[in-house]
Amino acid sequence: LRRRSKDKLGLAEALSALGLSFAQIGYQLHAMDYFEQALALCQELGDRDGEAACLRHLGRVHHVHGDHNEAVSSLEASLSLCLRRDNAEGQALCHRALADVRMDLGDPRLALVHLDEA
Repeated sequence: LRRRSKDKLGLAEALSALGLSFAQIGYQLHAMDYFEQALALCQELGDRDGEAACLRHLGRVHHVHGDHNEAVSSLEASLSLCLRRDNAEGQALCHRALADVRMDLGDPRLALVHLDEA
């Protein structure tokens, strides 16, 4: 429906919701595809909060999939957007996710820094 009505913001939200659903049931590659589509729309529309959320979701999916460097890259990009937008909730979520990735990368010191920031 969103696609047919040309509601790009609504479509981005729907794609992101689909990505979350697929991620929850373990279909990480499907989730990644939906998050990437949503991210492209958010960037096109200038929706920085949506862009930050999509990047954060992509970071989580990359982490679960074992792509730790991609996870860090996506999460740091999301964090940067959240900092610029003074989005405290988004910052906390990014720091928490970065802590998880840093622990899996064997860097508990940096993980604690992120947890402290969260």
